[in-house]
Amino acid sequence: MNLRDYLHTERLKGAELARLLDIHPVYLYALKNGRMKPGYKLAKRIEMVTGGKITIDDLMEDPHAKKT
Repeated sequence: MNLRDYLHTERLKGAELARLLDIHPVYLYALKNGRMKPGYKLAKRIEMVTGGKITIDDLMEDPHAKKT
């Protein structure tokens, strides 16, 4: 699952998730839109805060990579 889908499914505002992750909402927006990738520590925190619904692998996956 990606951040966009998680926010929609959980009916959360980006600002609320950013607060839970202790990051700036603009940074979360960049992560959500694929403009940036989180570091390992943040990816682990996202996995923990989302109860594993978003995994580290989900966050590190390249959405533009061709799947074979």
